[in-house]
Amino acid sequence: MTPASARVPLRAFRAGRWARWLGLVSLAGSLCLAVGCHRSSAEQQVRDAVGRAAQAARDRDAGALGDLLSPDLATPGHDTDRARLLGMLRLARLRDEPVRVLMGPVVVEPRGNRMMARFTVTLGGGGGLVPQRLGVYRVETAWRVEDGDWRCYSASWQRGFQ
Repeated sequence: MTPASARVPLRAFRAGRWARWLGLVSLAGSLCLAVGCHRSSAEQQVRDAVGRAAQAARDRDAGALGDLLSPDLATPGHDTDRARLLGMLRLARLRDEPVRVLMGPVVVEPRGNRMMARFTVTLGGGGGLVPQRLGVYRVETAWRVEDGDWRCYSASWQRGFQ
């Protein structure tokens, strides 16, 4: 048994878990926009990558999502990194917990040789690791070309529409 002072309050654990799930879905959505057909425009490639990322989250496919994320992924203002996001997705798959992702419209804007993708996402799950009703989030992601493919290198999100 662990002493009471060493235990993490359940409320703190749940709050961190929600934020990490949001990060996972945000990145998944962002990534799906980034990896598109090489003949399509850069904006369409990023939009496609965001869609693939959302599908990877739904399928709980950490490998597919990891392919869309830059190794140095940054999540400003959040206690989440690439390894933690992919680990949570693997755990959801092992526990056979569903991940529900409903994407809103994706707006892609060029920023020099990089792209910014903004969208809303509604997240939910099966209750255990992923809460049944996670919420609606506004997400901003940044993309760049790495080894010939668009990869998400930064993602931030905010709950609701404040």
